[in-house]
Amino acid sequence: MRCAEIPSDVLTALSKGHIQTANLVEWLAIDQSLLFQETLGSAIKVASAKNLLNVLVHSQELSVNAKMRSIGCWFGQHASEQELASFLHHPSDMVRGWMAYAWVAKSPEADINTLLHYLKPFADDGHFSVREVAWMALRPSILNKTLEALESLLPWAHDKAHNLRRFACEATRPRGVWCAHILLLKQQPELAEKLLFPLRHDPEKYVQLSLGNWLNDAAKTRPDWVRQFVSTIDTQQPGAALIVKRALRSLEQPN
Repeated sequence: MRCAEIPSDVLTALSKGHIQTANLVEWLAIDQSLLFQETLGSAIKVASAKNLLNVLVHSQELSVNAKMRSIGCWFGQHASEQELASFLHHPSDMVRGWMAYAWVAKSPEADINTLLHYLKPFADDGHFSVREVAWMALRPSILNKTLEALESLLPWAHDKAHNLRRFACEATRPRGVWCAHILLLKQQPELAEKLLFPLRHDPEKYVQLSLGNWLNDAAKTRPDWVRQFVSTIDTQQPGAALIVKRALRSLEQPN
């Protein structure tokens, strides 16, 4: 599906925040400047909001994520905690994604545990896009406090909610997607072993895919460690073959 194939009434409903996106194409096609106006209503008269809207409308270089981060930071700086909480169940998944960035922006000095408390509803959101944005919102803090993040995420690796287990893995990927790399984990992936070990035999495919991708990231700089880690996986467990296949896919490509 291409953006041009989205029905005009669907695109309008998405950009006005009336419905959720059904796929990545719809998510990328949302007019965030219009959605920002619709979400704020009369508050758009505030000078800072008008300035941000001008940037959103006229900038041709900002990516979807950059726009989301900018809007989220604006909310974090200008909205109260009560106002932010009111958006938790907004019908638009993109608006909820803004709020993940907003909570992080509102607490620039917070430790990882505090940020995880704020982000937990978004990390376990029912929509894929909100879950992705949640870990991207935390990623800068993970880059700055990698060891603290690995420790703080340990309980999530054991959580009964598979979305949170997947978050713990996906947020710490050495290379990740649409985000800065974590140099420390590219060089020393063994630092994440305590976090990753509980996920080796996870019953959920969503978690299995994330772990396989994590290991594939590490294999590009530390193939020795990845092979050793894979050797600890019980191949008789459901999903083990999928994890191993994804973990070793870069190493098994023909030269």
